[in-house]
Amino acid sequence: MFSCKFQSLNDDKRRIMVFKNIRIGCVHYYLEIANTIDLMRKGLAGRNSINKNSGMLFDFRKSQVQGFWMKGINFNLDLIFLNQRRIVVSIKRLTAHNKKTVISNVPIRYAIELARGQVRRCNVKIGDRIIF
Repeated sequence: MFSCKFQSLNDDKRRIMVFKNIRIGCVHYYLEIANTIDLMRKGLAGRNSINKNSGMLFDFRKSQVQGFWMKGINFNLDLIFLNQRRIVVSIKRLTAHNKKTVISNVPIRYAIELARGQVRRCNVKIGDRIIF
Protein backbone atom coordinates (compact mmCIF):
# COMPACT_ATOMS: atom_id res chain seq x y z
CA MET A 1 0.00 0.00 0.00
CA PHE A 2 1.05 3.54 -0.70
CA SER A 3 -0.17 6.76 0.82
CA CYS A 4 0.62 10.42 0.25
CA LYS A 5 -0.20 12.93 2.96
CA PHE A 6 -0.99 16.62 2.60
CA GLN A 7 -1.62 18.79 5.65
CA SER A 8 -3.66 21.97 5.71
CA LEU A 9 -1.51 24.93 6.74
CA ASN A 10 -4.36 27.04 8.08
CA ASP A 11 -6.36 24.57 10.17
CA ASP A 12 -4.38 22.35 12.52
CA LYS A 13 -7.61 20.71 13.79
CA ARG A 14 -8.23 19.12 10.39
CA ARG A 15 -7.09 15.58 9.84
CA ILE A 16 -4.42 14.95 7.28
CA MET A 17 -5.79 14.34 3.78
CA VAL A 18 -4.59 10.97 2.58
CA PHE A 19 -4.61 9.28 -0.79
CA LYS A 20 -4.16 5.50 -0.83
CA ASN A 21 -3.27 3.15 -3.60
CA ILE A 22 -5.23 -0.04 -2.86
CA ARG A 23 -6.00 -3.19 -4.77
CA ILE A 24 -9.58 -4.33 -5.19
CA GLY A 25 -9.72 -7.67 -6.93
CA CYS A 26 -7.04 -7.50 -9.61
CA VAL A 27 -7.22 -3.71 -10.12
CA HIS A 28 -5.25 -0.96 -8.35
CA TYR A 29 -7.15 2.20 -7.36
CA TYR A 30 -5.96 5.57 -6.14
CA LEU A 31 -8.53 6.54 -3.50
CA GLU A 32 -8.96 9.89 -1.81
CA ILE A 33 -9.69 9.37 1.89
CA ALA A 34 -12.70 11.30 3.23
CA ASN A 35 -11.44 11.78 6.78
CA THR A 36 -13.21 14.95 7.92
CA ILE A 37 -16.91 15.77 8.24
CA ASP A 38 -16.61 18.33 5.43
CA LEU A 39 -14.92 15.86 3.07
CA MET A 40 -17.52 13.21 3.91
CA ARG A 41 -20.40 15.61 3.23
CA LYS A 42 -18.94 16.82 -0.06
CA GLY A 43 -17.65 13.47 -1.29
CA LEU A 44 -17.20 13.58 -5.06
CA ALA A 45 -19.78 16.36 -5.59
CA GLY A 46 -18.90 19.17 -7.97
CA ARG A 47 -16.47 17.16 -10.07
CA ASN A 48 -17.15 16.64 -13.76
CA SER A 49 -15.91 13.07 -13.94
CA ILE A 50 -13.93 10.38 -12.19
CA ASN A 51 -11.04 8.35 -13.55
CA LYS A 52 -11.81 4.64 -13.79
CA ASN A 53 -8.91 3.90 -11.42
CA SER A 54 -9.71 6.48 -8.76
CA GLY A 55 -12.43 7.00 -6.17
CA MET A 56 -13.08 7.85 -2.55
CA LEU A 57 -12.80 5.87 0.67
CA PHE A 58 -14.95 6.98 3.61
CA ASP A 59 -13.80 6.02 7.12
CA PHE A 60 -16.57 6.75 9.61
CA ARG A 61 -14.33 5.73 12.55
CA LYS A 62 -17.13 3.65 14.10
CA SER A 63 -19.72 1.28 12.70
CA GLN A 64 -23.21 2.63 12.16
CA VAL A 65 -25.90 2.70 9.48
CA GLN A 66 -24.96 5.31 6.85
CA GLY A 67 -26.80 7.05 4.03
CA PHE A 68 -25.48 8.38 0.71
CA TRP A 69 -27.08 10.47 -2.01
CA MET A 70 -25.96 11.74 -5.41
CA LYS A 71 -26.85 15.44 -5.18
CA GLY A 72 -24.19 17.34 -7.13
CA ILE A 73 -22.57 14.17 -8.49
CA ASN A 74 -22.23 14.36 -12.29
CA PHE A 75 -21.49 10.70 -13.00
CA ASN A 76 -22.76 7.25 -12.00
CA LEU A 77 -21.02 5.36 -9.21
CA ASP A 78 -20.61 1.95 -7.67
CA LEU A 79 -20.79 2.10 -3.87
CA ILE A 80 -19.28 -0.64 -1.70
CA PHE A 81 -20.25 -0.84 1.98
CA LEU A 82 -17.78 -2.57 4.33
CA ASN A 83 -17.98 -3.55 7.98
CA GLN A 84 -15.25 -2.92 10.58
CA ARG A 85 -13.36 -6.03 9.35
CA ARG A 86 -13.36 -4.58 5.80
CA ILE A 87 -15.75 -7.26 4.58
CA VAL A 88 -18.15 -6.22 1.78
CA VAL A 89 -21.66 -6.24 3.25
CA SER A 90 -23.54 -4.46 0.44
CA ILE A 91 -23.00 -3.09 -3.06
CA LYS A 92 -25.13 -0.34 -4.63
CA ARG A 93 -25.26 1.27 -8.07
CA LEU A 94 -25.88 5.00 -7.83
CA THR A 95 -27.19 7.27 -10.60
CA ALA A 96 -25.93 10.83 -11.12
CA HIS A 97 -28.03 13.62 -9.54
CA ASN A 98 -30.39 11.18 -7.77
CA LYS A 99 -31.44 12.81 -4.49
CA LYS A 100 -32.87 9.60 -3.04
CA THR A 101 -30.82 8.48 -0.02
CA VAL A 102 -29.27 5.03 -0.27
CA ILE A 103 -29.00 3.43 3.18
CA SER A 104 -26.43 0.80 4.15
CA ASN A 105 -29.16 -1.16 6.04
CA VAL A 106 -26.48 -2.60 8.38
CA PRO A 107 -23.81 -0.85 10.42
CA ILE A 108 -20.72 -0.09 8.32
CA ARG A 109 -17.34 1.39 9.13
CA TYR A 110 -16.20 2.11 5.56
CA ALA A 111 -17.62 2.91 2.14
CA ILE A 112 -15.85 3.06 -1.21
CA GLU A 113 -17.12 5.05 -4.20
CA LEU A 114 -15.82 3.98 -7.62
CA ALA A 115 -16.78 4.80 -11.20
CA ARG A 116 -19.80 2.79 -12.38
CA GLY A 117 -18.80 -0.62 -13.68
CA GLN A 118 -15.73 -1.05 -11.49
CA VAL A 119 -17.42 -3.52 -9.12
CA ARG A 120 -18.13 -5.77 -12.10
CA ARG A 121 -14.62 -5.19 -13.50
CA CYS A 122 -13.08 -6.31 -10.17
CA ASN A 123 -15.64 -9.07 -9.61
CA VAL A 124 -16.38 -7.73 -6.11
CA LYS A 125 -18.99 -9.73 -4.21
CA ILE A 126 -20.65 -9.59 -0.79
CA GLY A 127 -18.38 -11.43 1.65
CA ASP A 128 -15.14 -10.36 -0.07
CA ARG A 129 -12.47 -8.75 2.09
CA ILE A 130 -10.78 -5.57 0.85
CA ILE A 131 -7.29 -4.98 2.19
CA PHE A 132 -6.15 -1.41 2.88
